[in-house]
Amino acid sequence: MITSGYSALAGFIGVLQFVAGAAAIGVGVRNVLLGRVDQADAADRLESSTYLAALLAYLLLGLSLASWIVLYLMLDSFVPQWPGAMCIYGVTLIGEGSRGVYGWLPKLVVLLQFLKPVLVFAIGAALVLYRSYRLQGTRVLLPRIALLLLMAGIVASLDAATELAYVSIPKREDMPNSGCCSVSAIGPGTPMTLGPQEQQQLSIAYYVCQLVIVTMLWRQARQPGRPAAWSLLALSLAAIVTLWVSMRFLVDVASPILLHLPYHRCLYDLVQKVPESGLAIGLLLWGTFCVGWTCVLAWLGRQTTPADEVGRDQRACERRPTNSDVDDSVGNALRGVPGQADGFSPAPTTERHGVRSLQSEEAFFPEVLAAELRGWPAYALVGYLGSFVMISLELWLA
Repeated sequence: MITSGYSALAGFIGVLQFVAGAAAIGVGVRNVLLGRVDQADAADRLESSTYLAALLAYLLLGLSLASWIVLYLMLDSFVPQWPGAMCIYGVTLIGEGSRGVYGWLPKLVVLLQFLKPVLVFAIGAALVLYRSYRLQGTRVLLPRIALLLLMAGIVASLDAATELAYVSIPKREDMPNSGCCSVSAIGPGTPMTLGPQEQQQLSIAYYVCQLVIVTMLWRQARQPGRPAAWSLLALSLAAIVTLWVSMRFLVDVASPILLHLPYHRCLYDLVQKVPESGLAIGLLLWGTFCVGWTCVLAWLGRQTTPADEVGRDQRACERRPTNSDVDDSVGNALRGVPGQADGFSPAPTTERHGVRSLQSEEAFFPEVLAAELRGWPAYALVGYLGSFVMISLELWLA
């Protein structure tokens, strides 16, 4: 059976991630149920429990990033032990065409490579909304944070269970169908490389997509106020198209050039033999995630009306009239003081348990949300520009 030290490390991280994910699911379910109770004490308990959920989210984020890296280190450690495997791609074919649990290995690898980025994005979306809550101090966001953290816990548990299953299934020393990027690995009838004309078209599409997404992010980062729904939709679609075109460009155009192998296109080999390309891909994913987090924040971080804060927070904070209030109101009425005849008007700006008053909320919320919606596109802009510059320099130096 083929194994390595990274297999044990991946299994250990998987166990920790599964336990943390199960805990996040339990806390998330509790918070979601508390968010449906319209009582002041339930709101206090939800706020206190959200801090614990945020700590679990930070722990899951660290474990998910470590698990993502260790997965490829584990697959890379299998390459010298597997006959005929030239790179990680050959290892991903282990078990292909076999029966029983052994035949699940290729599907588990594909599922893991899909769940890892989804998990990082889900945890990041929850933490971005939690950061917005800490800046705003409004409890309206707490049920939404609880729902996102619950979803992140479910994905974390599923990812950990999948990785533990992959590690535990024995890998027999059988020859895979193909060691690396052959025609049989890509699919029957698929050409090994694109022609010069197709490569030129793909290169033009790559640079056009980079120019479009950078321009849109630059405008979004400088736009005052809340962005329009159509602009966020266009930005998200542009990010998805840019990611797809960029990955195709790296595989079909950059890989043969940087590896100095005209008939070899393999993203795994590219990251192994040109480590700078791995950093460029990481920056590309960071920019894509930041665009997605901007859309999540604009959708879930908004507050439709100031009346959203009315309810348990107002009932917990509002002041009941006393005998002294009645005496003061009568005295004010006799003296003709305007605006003080009722004596029951609350203070214009107050804070209690980190919750801002309704008067201050109207002015504070849009300003903070607008600043956040300008900040994350700026972070995405840094990621896209960094990825573009690194890939362009590598191609120029090659």
